[in-house]
Amino acid sequence: MIFLGVFLYFKIKADRFARELGAKNFGDAVIKTKEALDQSKMEASKMPKSVTDVSSIKLSAIVRDFPEFNYNEMKERAEVVLRSYFKAVTEENTSLLEYANAELFSETEDHIEGVKAKGRKERFDSVHVHKTAISDYVKKDGRCIVTFQSAVQFLYTLKNLDGKLLEGDEYLYQQKKYEVKMIYIQDRDAGEDNYIDGAKSLTCPSCGAPLKMLGAKKCEYCGCPIAEFNIKIWSFSEVVEIC
Repeated sequence: MIFLGVFLYFKIKADRFARELGAKNFGDAVIKTKEALDQSKMEASKMPKSVTDVSSIKLSAIVRDFPEFNYNEMKERAEVVLRSYFKAVTEENTSLLEYANAELFSETEDHIEGVKAKGRKERFDSVHVHKTAISDYVKKDGRCIVTFQSAVQFLYTLKNLDGKLLEGDEYLYQQKKYEVKMIYIQDRDAGEDNYIDGAKSLTCPSCGAPLKMLGAKKCEYCGCPIAEFNIKIWSFSEVVEIC
C-alpha cells in the first residue's frame, strides 16, 4: 500500500508537470505566432505596391493625338489630384479637390456624405506617392481617357464619433494602389455623361467653330492657335482604389 501511494503521488506530480510544460509550450507558440504576424504586418507596411507601367507604349499613341501632351506635367497633375482627394476626404471638403471635373466632385461628395451618414470619420495622413505611371489610354464614347496608376503610402484611420478606432492604424502605414482617370471630351454627342462632366466646350476659343481634330495646332476655320487650349481642356474624372 505504501508503494502504491508513493507511485500515485509521483504520477500526479508528473502529470501536473507535463500539463504545465504543455501549457507553457503552447503559450510560447502563441506568442511566437503573434510576433511573426506583427513582423509580417510591419514588413508589409514598408513595401510599396508595384504599378502597371505601360507609359512607353501608350505615350506614343497619346502624342499622335495630342502633339503638345507633356507626360511629366500630366503625371504631376495626377499626383496632385490624388493628394487633394485624400485631403478633401479627411477635411470633408470637396473644394480642396484640384483639377477635378463635376464627376469627381460629385463622387467625392457622395463618398464623404456616405461616411458621415454612418457616424464615422475617415482620415488619410502622411500621404506619400511612391510612383505614378500611365496604365492605359483608350478612346470610347467620345472620350479620350488616360489612366494613371499610383503606388501610395499613408496612415489610414476610420473612427466613430466617439473616437473609437474601427479600421486602420494610427502608426502603421498602409501601402495601396490607386487609379486616377484623366479625360478629354472629343464629342459631346457621343455619350450622355459628356454633357455633365464640367469639361470645357470643344470649340475654338476665337471663332467658336467645333474642334474635330484631336491635338490640332490651329483652328481649321479661322487659323487661331489652339494647341495650348487642347492641353487645358483635360480634366480628372475619377479616383479609385484598386488594391
